[in-house]
Amino acid sequence: MTRLRATARRNRKSELGTVESWWAGKYNLPINDPLYRDRTHADLIVELLQDLHERRTEIEAHLRLGTGGERADLEEQLAAINTALGEEMTSSTDEWLEEVEAALAAGQMPSL
Repeated sequence: MTRLRATARRNRKSELGTVESWWAGKYNLPINDPLYRDRTHADLIVELLQDLHERRTEIEAHLRLGTGGERADLEEQLAAINTALGEEMTSSTDEWLEEVEAALAAGQMPSL
């Protein structure tokens, strides 16, 4: 039993544990399901990254629209996604919007 706990702890900290928990949560199926077992680890990673990119796009759209008081929550989620994708935010979204607006006001094409 101790060995199983140690293995579970190690897997939870590893990339494999992350992929397994993401997949199980997304499809609401156990990881011993054939739909999970029949896929390669690379396929699972690609799907996970696609989901992260899609979620990042959704969050950025909500931040640009300035929807609601959930802004801090969204910025926190965006930072976590960027970290998972290996990308650090160099400036806050507000600063980026100000740069885009300033470029447009000056009649220039903003740097996206």
